Amino acid sequence: MTGMKQIEKFLKKQTSTLTRSRVDKDGFFPGTLKRRPSASKILPFLKDTVPGNDSPSPKDEFSPDIGCLENKWTDTDDELTSPSLSSGEMSPNGSTLSSKLWHFSDTPENIVDHVLEGLMEAPKSSTDTEILLDDFLLTHSVFMPTDKLLQVLHKQYPSFGKHRIVFIIKSNRKLQLFGKACNSPLIDMGAALSPQADSHVSGSTCVTYCTSVSERAENCNEAYPELKKQKVLKITVDWAEKCKDLLLEDEKAVKLLKDLNTIARKDLHLYPNLNEEISRLQQMVESVEYRPPEDCSCLRKKQVKPLFRHFSRTDICLQQREPLRGTDEIFCRIYATDHSYVTIKSRLSASVQEIVLSVAEKLQHCEEESKEPVHKNLLLVAIRSSGEKTMFRLDEDSVFTTLGVNTHLFACTKESVESLVPPPAVERLSHEGPEINETNMVEMANQITAFDWELLNCVHELELIHYVFRNESIRRRTANLELVLQRCSEVQHWVATEILMCERLGKRVQLLKTFINMAALCKEKQNLFSFFAIVMGLCNAAVSRLCLTWEKLPAKCKKLFQKFESLTDPSRNHKTYRDTIARMKPPLIPFVPLLLKDMTFIHEGNKTFLNQLVNFEKMHMVASAVRTLRKYRSSPLNLELDSAANHIQIKAYIRQLHVIDNQQLLYDLSYRLEPKDP
Repeated sequence: MTGMKQIEKFLKKQTSTLTRSRVDKDGFFPGTLKRRPSASKILPFLKDTVPGNDSPSPKDEFSPDIGCLENKWTDTDDELTSPSLSSGEMSPNGSTLSSKLWHFSDTPENIVDHVLEGLMEAPKSSTDTEILLDDFLLTHSVFMPTDKLLQVLHKQYPSFGKHRIVFIIKSNRKLQLFGKACNSPLIDMGAALSPQADSHVSGSTCVTYCTSVSERAENCNEAYPELKKQKVLKITVDWAEKCKDLLLEDEKAVKLLKDLNTIARKDLHLYPNLNEEISRLQQMVESVEYRPPEDCSCLRKKQVKPLFRHFSRTDICLQQREPLRGTDEIFCRIYATDHSYVTIKSRLSASVQEIVLSVAEKLQHCEEESKEPVHKNLLLVAIRSSGEKTMFRLDEDSVFTTLGVNTHLFACTKESVESLVPPPAVERLSHEGPEINETNMVEMANQITAFDWELLNCVHELELIHYVFRNESIRRRTANLELVLQRCSEVQHWVATEILMCERLGKRVQLLKTFINMAALCKEKQNLFSFFAIVMGLCNAAVSRLCLTWEKLPAKCKKLFQKFESLTDPSRNHKTYRDTIARMKPPLIPFVPLLLKDMTFIHEGNKTFLNQLVNFEKMHMVASAVRTLRKYRSSPLNLELDSAANHIQIKAYIRQLHVIDNQQLLYDLSYRLEPKDP
């Protein structure tokens, strides 16, 4: 249904067929998985694995830099061991990670206790504890909704203070403090008790409720609750900072955050050591509370943000890309059965029902002419350029970013769905951009890399997890990640379209050389995302069958392209690619679909719940995969842009590619250029 359909297959086709074996009786270690004959089947748009090389070697590993933790592949009895935590994994500071931090399963509430206790017991500079906290904050939505997490943190925040303490005083004047306030041993109080204290004597034991005790007892009593308050606030603030703009779309979470801030500020005069955490929490609350005045005409939130093919003006196209949120508004065309259309302005997260209502209002349907409101008869249907149709349910939302490169939305009745056809494909695309063969290749590669970097930086870390784990319980929006995947499909089809639309043989050969050189420049700039997309476009079956064209390619270019093919070779779990990217230093742009494939393999190969307890080892592996993306983006990207005289024209062209994504049409163009042998 979508333009990312092939990437969806890449992520889901193999993993959906994997069969899990029984989990170890202790519930801590994943079972084994049945493997399909060829790992390349996961990614159907990559070239097939060389026969005989499709089985991973027992020595092969996932690279820690690409999203899994030294997970070893075995080929015993045609089974593939699912990713599991390696006992030899090293933490960033070079020390071996303590396995007890991750090899456990427990209830969601108790996992919060584990994390809290780890923070309280570990020194401030403990890398292992920080990784544990990061694992939890990245993955908690998989097993604990946000509102539930904040409720548990509210409960964990100690509410007791200096008001009333229970003591058990024995005849030797030793004092035992008990309850949550302090778990200390007996303390010699001497004459510490206040003369105003109320006492109840029973035998040789006196139970006393007092409001003032010695400084020594106060320190014992306050050490634990103050530390616990501090760590609860740390977890809360770290979580809020990790969510950032996502908080703006979660009113319930914002309310709970404000409530905790109110409670914590009341404790500041009692616990001055909480000042740093409370200040951070206050800043976070103010950031989510802030709303610019409605009468400001230049509000970013009021601007209509563009998707790839929604640019109405070049100046909008050239703007710096910003992360998309569900509340952002976009323009979209909705077609009728006669191919007329209306343009509506809609929230990115709008439900199908809201879109249908907007269309009905725009078309000025008269409800009096029907026994029931007309909009109740309308359906929203997506039609790809190939003619494939998908009907959306009325309760679905955020459908705009799931559409393919040339997918159109139709509003029609149920009876007219079968008669729908996509708008006519335009073979002779208007070439508004620069002539590629005559363009500065360095500037072209720079602009491609700059745009890819903008798109990648718009992706929130949590979108990776929400995309892989999305189901009925996790329906978070992943618009920015979906646009990155859509860009991959778009660049592939752009390469194929440009070559197949070129009728002159000599010019077509020059285009092949140009795209191979462009792939080399992208690789040099550590843009493996577009490098992969360009190579896959050249490997498109409609392009690769052009024997006369490829034969005239210079030997040097052929040899270079063969190297590129080996780098994108999926055999042995993309070992060549993994070895290459492991030698690179940030900033770099990875091939994002492969990172998602690794995460999907971890997800499908390991149970999330073991006997209704959360398998936290799996959460650790997923979080480690997410941290690879964080590592790749850890340094700024510096490019020498605007070096060409027509750099604005090149930039605009790169950011709104016009492509043919109908594979049958691409085949037709290919056969027209070089007919089949009789």
